[in-house]
Parts: sequence; structure tokens; C-alpha cells
Amino acid sequence: MKAFKTTDGTEWQVVVNVATIKRCMDDTGLRLTDLFASEAKIGEFFADDVRFCEVLFSVVRPQAEAAGKTLDDFLAGIDGTVIEGAVEALLAEVADFFQEPRKGLIKKTLAKYQAAHNKLVTEGVLAAEKRIEETDFETLLRQTLTSSASSSPANAA
Repeated sequence: MKAFKTTDGTEWQVVVNVATIKRCMDDTGLRLTDLFASEAKIGEFFADDVRFCEVLFSVVRPQAEAAGKTLDDFLAGIDGTVIEGAVEALLAEVADFFQEPRKGLIKKTLAKYQAAHNKLVTEGVLAAEKRIEETDFETLLRQTLTSSASSSPANAA
């Protein structure tokens, strides 16, 4: 069983069984076992952080209810780092739900997806760093200051 922690220090156990799958379908319309149905499905699911967190809450809802936490309480404890850990935990548990050979194939798909994701994130960071280094912030600031000074009411008089 995998787990993740929210920013308030709460550890949430990710359990994927038939009850979890039904609860997610009822709460969000998403069938967890369909995540790996196609490349587009998994990409689409993780493209929307809010939707992912709603599904995640559905997965841990029995724990949240026992702790007296609402969806808003849960969401307030989630940031990008939490999402990253929760994604890993949820995907691993969904994969473990299945029997072999499907489990092995899903884990292979998951490893390939994660490698591609990591590569794209690294490339994106490198491209952003390059843009930052190449940007002449002094010139941009001068242009902004000159533009706002020329459009001020004092200059119009």
C-alpha cells in the first residue's frame, strides 16, 4: 500500500480495490481501472490538477471522513509537491490492482510514461533557464517605465 503526505503532515493511504473504484465512479465519473486504457487517457487525466485532486479525495474519502476533513480541507493541504507524490502512489496502486500479466504490462507502460514525463520536465526547465539567461530585464524595465511615464496624466497636460 502506497501513501502520500499533505502539507499539513497528514499521511493518506492509497488503497485501490473494487470499493475504491466504485466510489470514484460515483463521485467523479472516472473509472480508475480505465486510466491505462490509452495514452490519451492517462495524459488527459493528469493534465488537470484540480480534477486529479478530486479523484484523489474520492480515493481517500473514508480516511478523510474519519478525520472530519472536507474536500476543501483536503485541497488546502495540496501543492505541487504533494501532487507529485500522490500521482506516484495512485498510479502504483492502480497498477497493483490488476493480476499478471496485465499488471506487468501496466507497470511497463507506467515506467515508460514516467521516463517520458521526466525527460520533458527536464527539457522544459532547461529551455526556461535559457530564456531567463537570454532575457534583458533591464531593457524590458526601461521600456515599461518609459511607456508608463509617457502615458501618465501629468504628461498629457
